[in-house]
Amino acid sequence: MDARGAKFFRVISWHVFSLVLVVLVLLVLAPGETQSAVMGFSVGVIGNGYAIWKVFVLPKKRRAQNEALLMYSAEFGKLAIVTVLCVAVFVVVDEVRIGGFAIGLLVALITTIVLLALQKTQLPLNENTEN
Repeated sequence: MDARGAKFFRVISWHVFSLVLVVLVLLVLAPGETQSAVMGFSVGVIGNGYAIWKVFVLPKKRRAQNEALLMYSAEFGKLAIVTVLCVAVFVVVDEVRIGGFAIGLLVALITTIVLLALQKTQLPLNENTEN
């Protein structure tokens, strides 16, 4: 497995671990919230998956000046996807409990943020390195 595959496996493993942890805690404390938490977690992972794909998977030949624009567009896309999926879940599914849904969504978002904060990445080199 190459370095990209190992990073992808690590991200997926932590998401699965955090989902299992949330489900187990909710099964003990609030069994009725578990299904909604899984739906919220799924929405968060899909939105974050788009942002991760846009920033880390797309071709690496980018100028350093365009990094901020790329980050903003990835974040805006993630927020749009999460918003549309949240609306879809609440329109289509009859018995969604807001507490469980919010817990699942927040855990997915926080898990991804922590994983990306701990991730080592190579920043693109700027062609003009004048001080």
